[in-house]
Amino acid sequence: MYEFNVVTSQNTASVNPAFRVAGTGSIDISRIELTYRDSSAAQLVRISPSKPLDFAISARAATNGTPLILTLQEFGRTDGGVLRSTTQSISLTADYSDRILSVTPTSQTRWVNPMIVLESSGTVDIRSITLTPKGAPAPVILLPQGWTPNAEPVLYWRSNAHQAVRIQLATDPQFQNITWDSNEVVLGGNHYRLPPMASGDILFARLRSLDFEGNWSLWSDPTVIQYQPFAQCETSSVGLYDLYPVRSMPAMEAHEHLHLVSVLQGLANREAPNLLVRWMQADDYWRGKLQQPGRFLETAEIASIPSLEALLERYAGVYQGVVLWDPSVPATSNVASTVAGVDNLLPIPYRDTTGSLYRRLVAAGPRLPVRVNLVGKFTGSGMIPDINESSSGSAKNDAYRWAIERYLETGLCNPARLGYTIDSFWTSHPEYGGDYSNSALTNHDFIIRHKGFFWDLSVWGDEKPNDDPGQPLQTDLTTLKRLFAAAASQSNQQIIHVAGFTPWAWKYCNELYSHGGTSTPFGKHGGVETEWETVRILSSYNAFIDADAIGLVGLSNASFYDHMPRPERFNFSPPPQLEDMQSSGYISAAGEAVPRTYWINYIGDYDSAAWMTTQLPSKWDHFRRNDLIHSWGWGPQLMERGMPIFDEYLRTSTPRDPVWASDNGAGYLNPTQLFTPRNPSGLGSGTATWQNHCRRWFQSLGIRQSGFVIDGGGPNFTHAQQAIYEPFSGDGLVTHTQFRAGEYPHMIGSMPVVGMADGGLNASPQNAASQIANLASSGGRHFLPVRSILKDPGYYYELNRALQRNHASLLPALLDPNWFFYLMRHFLGGDNSARAFFLADTIPSEVIQGRTYQARAWLRNIGWDSWDSSEGMGYRLAVNLSESINFTDSQLIAIGGVLAPGKMAELQFQFEVPSEEGRKYLLMDVVDPSGNRFGEKGNPFLIREVDLIGEPVGVSNWPEY
Repeated sequence: MYEFNVVTSQNTASVNPAFRVAGTGSIDISRIELTYRDSSAAQLVRISPSKPLDFAISARAATNGTPLILTLQEFGRTDGGVLRSTTQSISLTADYSDRILSVTPTSQTRWVNPMIVLESSGTVDIRSITLTPKGAPAPVILLPQGWTPNAEPVLYWRSNAHQAVRIQLATDPQFQNITWDSNEVVLGGNHYRLPPMASGDILFARLRSLDFEGNWSLWSDPTVIQYQPFAQCETSSVGLYDLYPVRSMPAMEAHEHLHLVSVLQGLANREAPNLLVRWMQADDYWRGKLQQPGRFLETAEIASIPSLEALLERYAGVYQGVVLWDPSVPATSNVASTVAGVDNLLPIPYRDTTGSLYRRLVAAGPRLPVRVNLVGKFTGSGMIPDINESSSGSAKNDAYRWAIERYLETGLCNPARLGYTIDSFWTSHPEYGGDYSNSALTNHDFIIRHKGFFWDLSVWGDEKPNDDPGQPLQTDLTTLKRLFAAAASQSNQQIIHVAGFTPWAWKYCNELYSHGGTSTPFGKHGGVETEWETVRILSSYNAFIDADAIGLVGLSNASFYDHMPRPERFNFSPPPQLEDMQSSGYISAAGEAVPRTYWINYIGDYDSAAWMTTQLPSKWDHFRRNDLIHSWGWGPQLMERGMPIFDEYLRTSTPRDPVWASDNGAGYLNPTQLFTPRNPSGLGSGTATWQNHCRRWFQSLGIRQSGFVIDGGGPNFTHAQQAIYEPFSGDGLVTHTQFRAGEYPHMIGSMPVVGMADGGLNASPQNAASQIANLASSGGRHFLPVRSILKDPGYYYELNRALQRNHASLLPALLDPNWFFYLMRHFLGGDNSARAFFLADTIPSEVIQGRTYQARAWLRNIGWDSWDSSEGMGYRLAVNLSESINFTDSQLIAIGGVLAPGKMAELQFQFEVPSEEGRKYLLMDVVDPSGNRFGEKGNPFLIREVDLIGEPVGVSNWPEY
C-alpha cells in the first residue's frame, strides 16, 4: 500500500486529485480506480485550510526486474496563474511493500491537483492501480489473531462508523489468491461470521468499510487465521449419575455417598473421560454446552445410570476393593481418599447401621473386599502402626503422618497434586456450611485421578485447632511442614497445585459463616488472616492454592473436564497504537497523557475453578456483557479443573472480554515467599520455577498482565521482587498494596506497576461510583484499578453510567488492560516498544527426528516502534529447540525490511530436527539489531511442546511442512 500524504497550505480551499500515466515501452493497464472524499466527480474537492489530505496507491506490477517509477506531482492554482511545487518519486519493483511519499504545496497554492505519473523503460505490465483518499482510517482487525477453535470464526474489528463492509479471505497475506469475497455487505456492527474452514487451514482476512458519505476506507492490515479444532471426546458412551437425591439425606449418609461416588469418578476418569455426575445446577449447564455442535461431547452418548449398584457394576474394572475408614477419627476420611487414589479402592466408613454403605456393599450386596482397614488404627498414643514412629499425641496427626510416610515420602503419591479438603468433621454441624456442596466431597475426583494427597490441618502454631483441642501445641503445624517438605522433595521443588481452601465454616478461625445463631468462634485468628498465613507457608514450598473458598466450595466433574483439550496459545485483541490513543483523546498532539481518570475493573474473584464453574454462567450470558469492557480476572491454570468456561470463552469472547490474571498469576501464591530466606521451608529461590510455570499458562490464554497480586501475611512486596513478574506479565502488574500517591504508579524495567485502588467496590453501583470519584478527588491524571467480587455485567453498566453522569468533571475513561497499561507506560516515560504477538506457525506438534522441515511463521509488531532491519544486525526471529525453557543455540531468521507498528510479518525458514527422541520445547523470540531478545524486555516469547519421534514403520515419506 503506497500512501501519498499531500499537506495543503493555509490558503488551500479545495483539491481535485487527477491521474496520469506516462511511460515508454509496452504498458497494459487493466484497471484504474480513482476515489476521493467528495462524491462530486466533476468538482474540485473542498477541504478545510491547513488540513492534510492523505492519498494511498495500491499497485502490483510485473516489471521483469525493471523498476516502475511512481511520481506524485502537485499543481496549484492561484489568482496569478499556475504554480508547481517540488516533485518526489519512489521506485516500485514487483515486490509489494509499504512506502510513503509526501508533497507539500507552495504557500500561494489555493487549489491543489495532485497527479500520479508512472514512468518506466522496457516492457511493463501493470495489473491494477488504485488511488484512494484516506478519508476514514482503515479498520483494525481485533479477533481472531492467529489460532481459533471455531470452524466458522467470527471476525471482529474496530473502525469508524460505517454503513457497509467488504471482507476477503486469501491463502497469502498479499491477497493474490483470494478464496472468498463477501462483496459489499450492509452492516452496522463490528463483527461478521466467516465461511467454514477445514481443519489445519491457514487463511488471511482483511476488510474495508464504507462510510456514510459513500467513501471506502483503505483495506485493513491482514490477520492470519489458523483453524485447529479441539479434539472431541473419544468415549462413545459416557455415564451420567444423578447425585441430587443425596441432598435429602442426613449428613453422614450424604458424606459416604458423595465420598464414594467422587472417588469412583476419579478412578473411572483416570485414563479417559467416562463418567459425569449431576450435583449442582452448573453441571446441567455445562453438559448442555459441551453437547453443542463442534464441542467436546457432541458425538458422545450420555447414558443415565439408575442406581449406585449399577454405577459400581458399570465401572467395576477400575477399583479393587474398599479402604475402610474410622468415623471416630475424621482425618481418616481424607487418608482414605489418598489410599483409594493410589491403590484403586473405594472409601467407605465403618458404620454398621441400617442403610449404611458398609451394610449395603461390604457386609452384604456385592460384598466388596476390604483391602485397607483404618478402623481403630490411630489412637494418639503409643506407636503409629506400620511406620515405627512414636505417636504425635493426636490420632488426627498420626493418621496423616502414617499416610505421609507410606504414600508421599515413598513416591507412591503425586507430590504436585494436593487436596486441602475438610475431613468428615463437617458432619457434626452440617448446618454451618449452609449446603452439602461446601463439604468439598465432589471436589475429590480430580486429585484422585492424579493420585494426589489429601489433608486438612491448621496453619497456626499459637493455638490448638478446634477440631482436635487435645493435641500438643503446634502438632498440626509440624505435620503440615513435614507434608510439604516431602511434597517439595518428591516433586524436585517444582510448582505444587493445592486444590482447596481453609474450611472457614467449621475450623481454624473466628469466621462465623452460617452458624445458625452460634456465636462461638473456632479460633482467635480472622478468616483472611488465616488465608494469608496458609498461602505464606505453602508458597515457601512452591505451592499455590486453587482457592475453593467457603460458600462456593463445590465443584463437580473436574476429573472429566481435565481431559478436554487446552490451547497452547491464544492471542487476544492487539494493543492500541499511538494513533489510536490520540484519536481516542487519551494522548495529546504534543504526546502527553491527557489529564483524565483512567480506570479499569478487576472482575473477580475467580481464583478458584469451583467459583468460576458455578458462578460465571449467569455473568457470561448476561445481556449487558457486550455493552462495555469487562476485564475478567481469571487464573489460566484453572483450565485443568474448569475447562468448560475457558472453552466457552475461546469460542464466544469478543474484544470487550479481555482477560488478565487473577491472584497471583497462574495460581494464588505469595511471591514474597519465593525469595530466600524462605520461612518455614528453607528452600532455595523459587523465582525461576514460578516464572516458567506462569509463562506457559499465561501464553495459553494470551494473558500479558496480572490484575491482582496479594502479598498479605508476607514481607512487603518490594520493587526488586516485583521484577520477577516482568518476563511473563511485562505489560502490567497490579499489586495488593492499597493506592498511595507518590509510590504508584511506577515502572519496573519495561513493566508498568500500580496498586489496587480499592479493596472492593460497594454493592450499590451509585455508591461504587462515588468510591472511585473519591480516589480521584484531586483531579489530574489517575490510573485506578478497582476490584469487585461476583458482580454481573448489569452492575458494571450501572456503575459506569453513574460515574459518567454524576462525576463527569473527572473525565472518567474505562479502559481494558492493554489500553490501561500502554497509556500508563507512556505517561511514566516508558517505551511501548519491543512488543510482538506470535500468531501462527506450521511446525507440527510431532516431528520426525533427523528431518528438515520447511516452516512458516507469522508474527505481528504490537509495539509503537518500527523494526528497521537496516540497523545493526537487523531484526531476526530466534528459533530454539531445547530440553528446558531457556534459549541456548538459536537459529536466527532475518525479518527484513521495515515492519511498521501494527504490521504482520511472514517468515519462511528451514527447521532442522535433531536425531534424538523425546519431548522438547520449541521457543521463538524476536531479536533486535543489538542482539537483545524481546523476552528480556518484558515481551513473552513463544513456548511450544514438540515431540521428536522415530520414522514410522511402513511410511517412506512423511510430509514436511
